Amino acid sequence: MRYRSYRREGIISENSRQFFFDKYDFDPNAVVFGTHINDYLAGSIRIHLLSKENPTSPAYDTYHDILSPLLRNAETMIDPSRFVIDPEARTTPLLPFSVIRLACMMAEHFESDWMLATVRPEHAAFYKRFCSLEPMSELRPYPGLSCPLMLLGARNKDVQDHVFARYPIFSSTLAERLALFGTERAIERFGMGPANDSDDNSPQLLREHSSGQL
Repeated sequence: MRYRSYRREGIISENSRQFFFDKYDFDPNAVVFGTHINDYLAGSIRIHLLSKENPTSPAYDTYHDILSPLLRNAETMIDPSRFVIDPEARTTPLLPFSVIRLACMMAEHFESDWMLATVRPEHAAFYKRFCSLEPMSELRPYPGLSCPLMLLGARNKDVQDHVFARYPIFSSTLAERLALFGTERAIERFGMGPANDSDDNSPQLLREHSSGQL
């Protein structure tokens, strides 16, 4: 699906295997999601959680000079990439939003300080209008693609205030986030603690909730 989507846009070269992946898919601080309509894989996104302890991501490697000072200050970031919708599923208008919602859920679960986006310049206006992301860099060569991208970003609290107020569907429950990101094993993997919850943010509650004791 990735290969078909990027070939349609003309931003990757043709290959005989018709696959498109890179080393970042296998990073320990990354999750690759697939979104299905019934049994059909219709969309996908890869999301990195950057921290001082684990700064690996394509955005970090591309915009190191901009992001490194923030990470040294113990700030954390969500770096979504490889956001694709299958060309055959583009007639489903809300599908892209259901895929983007996964980044919002991950940012909320791990209380990320920043939300990032690496986009072509013609897409920057949408991200500014939709979630208040502002340009943080000029265009730069980006890993794996034939076109340069620019870095956008905003404080995640500002993104949530803007998006959740206008589109309440982007908010999520603790149960949803636990189902996707787990508790102890995922937390150790990312080097992060769980996000606060409006009812109780204790690790004991998270364990009980995930084990079905609540």
